[in-house]
Amino acid sequence: MRNPYERGLLLMPSLGSEGQGASIVLAGGPGTNLGRLPIYTLVGPTSGGVYTPQEIVDTNGNLISLGQLVPVYIDKDFIQADATIPATQTVMIAPEPLQLVSINCRFSHVGGSSAALSFAKDPTGTAPGGGTGLVTATIDLTGGTVAVNTNYPASLSGTVANLQFAAGDGFSLVFSGTLTGLTGLVVSARFERIRQTAY
Repeated sequence: MRNPYERGLLLMPSLGSEGQGASIVLAGGPGTNLGRLPIYTLVGPTSGGVYTPQEIVDTNGNLISLGQLVPVYIDKDFIQADATIPATQTVMIAPEPLQLVSINCRFSHVGGSSAALSFAKDPTGTAPGGGTGLVTATIDLTGGTVAVNTNYPASLSGTVANLQFAAGDGFSLVFSGTLTGLTGLVVSARFERIRQTAY
């Protein structure tokens, strides 16, 4: 079985002795409550102080594979250039299968009439914004419902398949309305690598 560090897995050894029976804490993944994770136990040898487990069992004695462990997040930030009116555009291409888990934004000055922001998943060959919508409602950039300089989380689609990106899919910002006057826009999106099958 591969060294788990090759996949960027978050494995935190306990303060106990290294080797068989030592505990690790795992980062959570899609659908996992990070505040209530079980502790897993390594079963297997160590090499040079680095864990090279052959198997991992949970506190109930159930075997899990490294393919079930959940990797780290990928964060993408978009920052509006000063005095530049933003346009619908692709801001990231998924380097591997990913799932969108959150979008947050804020701006320092409102846009004009009906200014709004939405988000889309665009397969290769699709114009920015022409693919699958990712949110249930646009973000109001007029200041009518969102105050300036205030973090505003987008409401993501409840359809999981819509939020899952294949390698090569684009993540696009989709603007509408009159954007004149809009400044200081920052968008932060968080993605999680989709867990792979067992090695």
